[in-house]
Amino acid sequence: MNQALDLMAGRVLAYGDAVTIGVGDGGAPTWGDALFHAAREADHEAFVFRYRVPPSIGAHTGPTVGLVVSKTRLSAAARAALTTSNDEISRQVGEDLA
Repeated sequence: MNQALDLMAGRVLAYGDAVTIGVGDGGAPTWGDALFHAAREADHEAFVFRYRVPPSIGAHTGPTVGLVVSKTRLSAAARAALTTSNDEISRQVGEDLA
């Protein structure tokens, strides 16, 4: 798996000046963490965020990691939304419904 993570991190370098990088995992948090840190090291200027691959995908693929690289510059609100944990979102929704 280390070779696959190295190849994925290499894609960040090959992309040049990426602005937004998404790193996902589904049932593979150790691999996701490793790829997240490798992406950050590869491009210190980029906004790097984590996303969760849902179990419906994992049922077909097994444990998985993913990488999305884009030159799209996200707004501050979009970056904040992407870094908000699921627990925070659930709490905010609960407060909004109260």
